[in-house]
Amino acid sequence: MKATRLLGIIFNKATDNFPVSPTLTDILISLTEALRANSKETKFKLYLVQAIGEIMIFIAGRTSDNSLVPGFTYQLINRCLKDGDDTALNHAACKIIENLLLVADKQADKLATSDVALALWNIASTVGNNEHIRASALAVN
Repeated sequence: MKATRLLGIIFNKATDNFPVSPTLTDILISLTEALRANSKETKFKLYLVQAIGEIMIFIAGRTSDNSLVPGFTYQLINRCLKDGDDTALNHAACKIIENLLLVADKQADKLATSDVALALWNIASTVGNNEHIRASALAVN
C-alpha cells in the first residue's frame, strides 16, 4: 500500500527530465490488474486509482501518444465512477478526468463517452452535501 502511494507521489513530482517510455504501460497494466483484483480493500483501491491517475496525467503532459495508456485502464476509471458506495473513489476518478482534460484533451478522448457523462451527472446530483465531489463532477461535464 505504501509503495503505491510512493509511486503516485513520484509521478506527481516528476520533472521534464524523467523520460516517458513504454515501460510506463507495464506499470499501468500492473496497477490496473491490482485494482481489478482488490475489489474489497477500499483504501488500497483509492491509492491504486490515485497512482494510476498520476501516471496517466504524467504521460498526457509529456506526449501526445495515446497508445501508452491501455484501454482497460480507461474502462476501470469509468467503473470507479459508477461505484456509488465509495465517494472517495468517485472523487479520485472525477479528479483524474478533470486533470486529464486540463493537461491534454487527446488523452481524455477515450473518456468522452455518454456512459462517463451519465456517471458524472449521477455523482453530481446524488452526492448531496459533499461539495468537492459535486464540483469535480460538474467541472468535467
